[in-house]
Amino acid sequence: MPLVKTAVQPGPNPACAGSTSPGDHMDDSTTVIKRTRTPSPGSDSLKDEMEMVEQFVKEFKHRYSGPHKHLPAFEKDTLENILRKAKNCSPREKKPLAIYMHHDRNENFSSDVLCSNCVAAYLNGNFVVWGWDLTSSKQIHRVTKPIRGYVSPSLSMKIKNAGDNRLPLLLTICYTSWGPEVLSYIHGTSSVSDVMNCLTISKRVFDDNLSIELQKLEESECKKTASWSIPWKEENNATLEPSREDKAKLKLRETHKKEVEETRKKELLQAMSSGDLNTIQKIHDQGGDLKILVKTAHQGNVTWCLLTLAAYDGHTHLIQPLLDAGLNVDGDHQKESGFFEEFTTSWTPLMVAARQGHVRMIEELLSCGANPLAKDQKGATALHHAAFCGHVACVRVLRSWTSPAITDNSGRTPIHAACLRGHLPVIKLLAESGWKLDAVDEENNTALHMSSWYGSLEVVKYLYRADSNVNPYKKNRERLTPFDYAVREGHHHIERWFMKMQGSHSMNLNYTHHLIVSHKVIFTVIFFVCWE
Repeated sequence: MPLVKTAVQPGPNPACAGSTSPGDHMDDSTTVIKRTRTPSPGSDSLKDEMEMVEQFVKEFKHRYSGPHKHLPAFEKDTLENILRKAKNCSPREKKPLAIYMHHDRNENFSSDVLCSNCVAAYLNGNFVVWGWDLTSSKQIHRVTKPIRGYVSPSLSMKIKNAGDNRLPLLLTICYTSWGPEVLSYIHGTSSVSDVMNCLTISKRVFDDNLSIELQKLEESECKKTASWSIPWKEENNATLEPSREDKAKLKLRETHKKEVEETRKKELLQAMSSGDLNTIQKIHDQGGDLKILVKTAHQGNVTWCLLTLAAYDGHTHLIQPLLDAGLNVDGDHQKESGFFEEFTTSWTPLMVAARQGHVRMIEELLSCGANPLAKDQKGATALHHAAFCGHVACVRVLRSWTSPAITDNSGRTPIHAACLRGHLPVIKLLAESGWKLDAVDEENNTALHMSSWYGSLEVVKYLYRADSNVNPYKKNRERLTPFDYAVREGHHHIERWFMKMQGSHSMNLNYTHHLIVSHKVIFTVIFFVCWE
């Protein structure tokens, strides 16, 4: 931020360490250069929101423009108008949105990342870009209110509770026929390569959704414009109805057809299970449909496509033939029956491979364009699933495709997922790759809360010693600490270790025992394991 020099006058030097405030007594011989700060983009003094947007764009350009810099082309309109237009425009006019929330705490992100040639050029060419300044928390309602109304209340609350330490923030959003979808949630700690990776994947997901909408639109337009003519003959209605013999033949033909399809389906599933490519190809050549959906016991009543079944068994040689037959590499056509909504996306083939620990399958799917940031109905990515199941090799592959800022719908990172099952090697690998050990979810639970609940002493020791910010007495929204969970779940080895590290007398321990004895602690599963 440029600093403006003014007239020299007597007074304290605020730039010196230990200097006093302007009202404190100082020697009159002390002189400093008084500094004033250039107004932050979107200054609070402006009343009209349109003026504030224009002021933001003007100040951003003034602050970060340079001979070798590209600037994002921010829209000079209110966020509510931007979101309304994106929601109501026709599919042929749609573009994904990029919403940038500036904060002076990390100006390097604005200068070196957002204004880098590749990021700014990609944003301007593929997104509708809108910006706002959240350095002053007074203006946060101008962002959260339209997002709550046009995107989702949960995203609005997430931005509102983010705090200065998680800003700046770059969101990418698109509107599909199913509603708004948050494509990426990029923190100001991300590098240029991380941002470019998230933006390109977001654009790919948007393009896939848009192609489906355009196809439906074209089909609808064809039906409206086509002229249909039905030849009419004045015949007795009785002669138009099939006879009893014809009805019997038709019923027999349909029954035979169903039997053939069922037999073919059983053969196909057996061939999928054994990885028999020749049989699969033969069934396909005979008219068998490889796009069938199979109900499995792995997720209750959820149906899987054949590519997901191949991923489950690790049959990498079946990927390309199935893709050639028209299957989607992300299994986007999968539907769920039962508890979840019909069009909610279930586990993708990449997620299933991650859960099963098939590293080569993961590598092949990624090379074929699988989306590593795709989320299931609980918001978990493939990396969440791999971390939860403790597959170190899979985590090592997926971590380079996933930002450390990624969370599920409950705000949990892959570190949280690994702690729920005590997978220390996974936790160490993620920590070395930039994932924070002290991150909290939406219920203010840390990784230490979850490892204390699970009962893994080695993980508790590692978290406690690896990061000074990890606190065994940090309270979640239920006002329970990791120490409380260790006592409550009966993990006395962790309880004794905490006592040894913190001292033999502990009010926290006495308080927890009091809760247990007085039955004020309800013994329920506090961590709903959404990746089971």
